[in-house]
Amino acid sequence: ASTAASDAAIGARGIAFSADGRRAWAALPGGLAIRCYDISAFTGTWTTLSSTIQSMEPWGLVSSSDRNLFFATRLDAGGSGAVVSYTADATDGSLVELGSFPTGFHSPRLALDASSAYLFTANEGTDDLSLFHVDRSDGSFEWIESKPAGVMPVDLVLNTVLH
Repeated sequence: ASTAASDAAIGARGIAFSADGRRAWAALPGGLAIRCYDISAFTGTWTTLSSTIQSMEPWGLVSSSDRNLFFATRLDAGGSGAVVSYTADATDGSLVELGSFPTGFHSPRLALDASSAYLFTANEGTDDLSLFHVDRSDGSFEWIESKPAGVMPVDLVLNTVLH
C-alpha cells in the first residue's frame, strides 16, 4: 500500500466515506478507477487499499445513509453514461458492481435522499434531472422519471426536511 495524501482527494469527482470514517472511496479524474483508502485515526494519512477498475471513467460518487451501498456515474469515450450500484468488499474496500442503468447521456452528479430510497442524477447531456427508486436490500435500482431542469444541469443538492 502506498501513502496517498497528495493524490487522494485532489481533483476527485466524488468522495464517499465509511460509517466509521476510517475508509474513503474517491472517483478519480483521468483514470478508470474508484480508489479505496484507509484513513489513519492517528495521523489522518490516506493509504491506498485497492482500486476498482471501471470500463468507463467515473464521475459522481455517493454512499447510502448506512454506507453499505455506493452509486457512481460513469462516462465512456463517446459521451454515453451509466449509473452503477456497488457494495464494498469488507477486506480491501474494493467495490463490487451490483447493477447498472445505461443513461445514454452525461450524468455527472448524483445524490441520494436521506432514506437512501431515491437516487437523483443531474443530466447535463439531456438538460434534465432523473429519479430512480433504490432497493436497499440488494442495491438494485430502477428509473422512475426525468424532468426538465434548465440548460446543462451539472450538480444538485437535496434539502431534506425532517418532520
